[in-house]
Amino acid sequence: MGILLTILKIIGIILLVILLLVLLIILLVLLVPIRYSASGGKTECDFEVTARVTWLLHLISVRVGYRNSGEDKGLTKDIRVLGISLSGKKDARDGPEAASPQPAAVPADDADQEPVPPELSASAGQPIQSADFIAEDVDGIPADEAVGSLPKEGTGDGDTASAPGAGEESSEAEEQPAGPEEETEGRPRLYGVARFYGFLYNKLWPIFSWCLEKSFRLMHRVISFMADIWRIPWRFMTAVGHTWLRLDKLRVTIQRWLFFLNAESTRQVIGLAKDRLGRMLKHILPRQLEGNLEFGSEDPSKTGMIYGAYAAMYPRIGDRFTFTPSFEEKKLNGEVSLKGKIVLGYLLLQVLAILTNRNTITVIRGFLKLKGGKA
Repeated sequence: MGILLTILKIIGIILLVILLLVLLIILLVLLVPIRYSASGGKTECDFEVTARVTWLLHLISVRVGYRNSGEDKGLTKDIRVLGISLSGKKDARDGPEAASPQPAAVPADDADQEPVPPELSASAGQPIQSADFIAEDVDGIPADEAVGSLPKEGTGDGDTASAPGAGEESSEAEEQPAGPEEETEGRPRLYGVARFYGFLYNKLWPIFSWCLEKSFRLMHRVISFMADIWRIPWRFMTAVGHTWLRLDKLRVTIQRWLFFLNAESTRQVIGLAKDRLGRMLKHILPRQLEGNLEFGSEDPSKTGMIYGAYAAMYPRIGDRFTFTPSFEEKKLNGEVSLKGKIVLGYLLLQVLAILTNRNTITVIRGFLKLKGGKA
């Protein structure tokens, strides 16, 4: 029993330590501020900007910079945890020169050999026929006689001349062309009358059937047109009724939304949200701004508007930041640096202040009902 209690005691201590570590990590994340800083400079030709974010006494540090000239030209980044860089060092060979392919080294044995002509290299791998082999005697017979003794195409020993009477045409096989048929005499008179009526049927019936079909189609179109004209008032009244129902439904929806927005609970929640969001924005914005800026645009009115915005913010930023307008030429020169910090626990506290308000739950329920189309 004592051993079991000891084991349970050890397990409880381990769980308690783990719980305290998790609680400590959560408190560090919520209470330790995230500090950020940024700086930049602009001259006639050079431009440089750098941003840095740190947390927990630089335990975690992220740095991003950009420069358009110099040795560190381009985008640079550096991520460090406990002072150890995770992004790695930039290879000094990176660039267009390193990307260009280098010519392959030629072996010493191949360099000593002479280049092969393209004609010979193209015919590599093909059999070469020798003229001496063609002209060589076969079985003691000269090549000319051997070629001449070959039988020609289309001839042979079995071919003989045709028979003397084979090419003559036989007069008995010729047939005399038949002459025109003679009309029979003495046909019945009734056959001529039937043939006349058949001619009338074959010529007039298609015309009559075509006229009949067209008349039926025309009658069908007239009847359909009259029916459509009769349905026009009914269709018009139906469309007007549907439009009226949609407009009435839209009117009811607008009235519900206006009633929801004008309710006292909704106004209180909106006012609370504005106040808390303003505090969050004020907390996120940089607390220190220093530098000097010389600005000018092609349109003097734009320069005046920007200078007016600077004058409105002057009571807050003071003399730490100076702005010099240029109304004669277009320019942008100067140096600017800012610093600030963000406490996640403060932001979470503002969000909880909005969500835990008793009117917030009522407003959320009303919003879900209106969105679902319920009264």
